[in-house]
Amino acid sequence: MRHRIRGMLVAFLVVGLTAVAGAAPFAYVTNSFDGSVSVVDVATNSVVATLGVGRNPYGVVVNADGTRVYVANLSARSVSVIDAVSRTVVATIAVGDMPYGVALNRAGTRLYVTNSGSHNVSVVDTARNAVIATIPVGTTPRGVEVSPDGSQVYVVNFGGAPEVSVIDAAANTVVELIDGDAGAGATGAALSPDGGRLYVAEQNTNMLKVIDTNTNAIIGNIPVGMEPQGVAVNPTGTRVYVANSGSENVSVIDAGTNARLLDIPIPGAVPFGVAVTSDGRRAFVADWGQNRVVVIDTASNSVVASVPVGSMPIAFGRFIEASKSSYRFVGFFPRPRHNPIIAKAGSRVILRWQIEDSTGKPVTALSAISSIQVGKIACPSGPVTDVSNARGRLRYVSWNRGDHRKGPFDRGAFADDDDDDDDEAFWRNKDDDDRDRAWGRRGYYRYAWQTERSWRGGCRRFILTLDDGSVHTLNFRFR
Repeated sequence: MRHRIRGMLVAFLVVGLTAVAGAAPFAYVTNSFDGSVSVVDVATNSVVATLGVGRNPYGVVVNADGTRVYVANLSARSVSVIDAVSRTVVATIAVGDMPYGVALNRAGTRLYVTNSGSHNVSVVDTARNAVIATIPVGTTPRGVEVSPDGSQVYVVNFGGAPEVSVIDAAANTVVELIDGDAGAGATGAALSPDGGRLYVAEQNTNMLKVIDTNTNAIIGNIPVGMEPQGVAVNPTGTRVYVANSGSENVSVIDAGTNARLLDIPIPGAVPFGVAVTSDGRRAFVADWGQNRVVVIDTASNSVVASVPVGSMPIAFGRFIEASKSSYRFVGFFPRPRHNPIIAKAGSRVILRWQIEDSTGKPVTALSAISSIQVGKIACPSGPVTDVSNARGRLRYVSWNRGDHRKGPFDRGAFADDDDDDDDEAFWRNKDDDDRDRAWGRRGYYRYAWQTERSWRGGCRRFILTLDDGSVHTLNFRFR
């Protein structure tokens, strides 16, 4: 099996992925052998369009608003730019030799392309669809990920020397090298949602390497299946999924303990790419051997659907479009001064946020909040464990404070609702006062979160989930 896969990769070098604008969302699966991308409706598990791109399309990524899809064409030394609304190729960008993986910063302004044949990374200005820098990295770069704040780019080098190159995105230079096992064959990579952990699949060692991105230290080596390729992390950062091309299965990892929980069998398959939907309920796996995408229910860890696509799909990277949020999360306020935010254990922490609808009108319904939870994390950041409902009191406060509605997430006893004992000074900035007054005039959600004295010296993540499935978090360190 191993020699067959490697031989075919040299001959065809496949792949697939990503998303698009529309009602669904969609998965964009690159079909390497026939030079196309299958657009899969993830709600109905059906192909709704097939788009022609360059020769041997491999890596794919979609921008945050779902308007553009970028496809790396391995044998064409190019990236195809797809207008996700019209589903047409609107530009072709010349890059390096054998482009393999692609990644975008969150703003969608920079595209990073790993050129596995020329051992470098092309940096593309997406406004002009032009290469603005070429950065030498390690041997045969494949996977690539961008930190949530866009400041760091992590490049996984299949040939090692080093295993991971860390790029400063502002300077477009490599600033750190992370050495791993020589000859490990590092290929797929995925960052945790908070950017605190980088997971790297090693094809030759059958391992998943875990890197703490705060220190760039290797903190774990997890045995998985044979010849792992694609890697994906669920939206809450609690589970990692690894597609094993040589053992017909997908490994499920507990991100909190770095333990392999189980392998999900897919008989006869050659799993390559894997991605998780934004609600975390489904994992989609590109089956290169049977020209299909396999759908896994993450609650039962079982295969629930199979979707025929084009020839030799691989889906290397983040190939599922984020759900189109019904809301625009304006943000938490005041702005935090630190990450993690410093707070007193046992205090009542006041959190405020605003939500808008698609027209910019404030959302005021308490029913817009799906859940309010807290999870334990390693300091200063890391995977979440022990997630439970938060203790606190939710209100919506209108501009004149006349509408002070009780929320459905009131847990724990409070003697009163006086702010005098609330711990807010830890994150207030003086220059936020005008902004705070403006927010107050529009109304906001207010949550009085009762923290625990036992949290002293540790870190927790506040997890707010809206009823459109979007998740918004803050990290706290308790003193």
